[in-house]
Amino acid sequence: MDIRRLKQKILYNNILRIVHDALVKTGLNISLYYLVEEGLHLQTVPLDFDNFNEYSVQFLKENELNIIADIPEKSFKKEILINRIKNGSKCLILKKDDKVIGYTWFNLNICDLPFFKIQLKENEAYLFDAYVLMEFRGKRIAPFLRYRCYKELQKLNRTVLYSFSEYLNKQSINFKKKLNARFLILILYVNLFNKLRFRKEIKKLK
Repeated sequence: MDIRRLKQKILYNNILRIVHDALVKTGLNISLYYLVEEGLHLQTVPLDFDNFNEYSVQFLKENELNIIADIPEKSFKKEILINRIKNGSKCLILKKDDKVIGYTWFNLNICDLPFFKIQLKENEAYLFDAYVLMEFRGKRIAPFLRYRCYKELQKLNRTVLYSFSEYLNKQSINFKKKLNARFLILILYVNLFNKLRFRKEIKKLK
């Protein structure tokens, strides 16, 4: 990790999350996750995104995966993105002046995580890996992009949307709260060097 990325990581994360992520890389993964319900059906008042006319939203095409893979802040391996597409996932990208400044992924078929696996119903979708470039943060762009994702999924009759937020990822939690998301369950997941794994629902919140 270069100095610039390290400074950005420190700026946008608390020290506990930085330590946690470092431990995960060593094989010691003890994590807490919120299962979150999202969607337009949870919006009790209209959301105000009238000042976002300079941004455009579109679906990422399979031959455009380099747009995501080449983002320096993320350093994705293209093979990971190819596998996402093969597994039925789609990506919605946000542009300003023809530059991609954010994206969010979703799957209409399955949520397949080590700590939570469900087959999705015809009105459901699983949202994951939402990201906004660091230089554009603090401008309500993350909730705007997520809201536009809700609108696109509504066209596909997918209205009940699920996602996860890591307990230490305050940015993810905060932007979902801005969208009236419901935090349903707190889940503990433990993976010790890929030799011992278990999950447990710690608390039902709704």
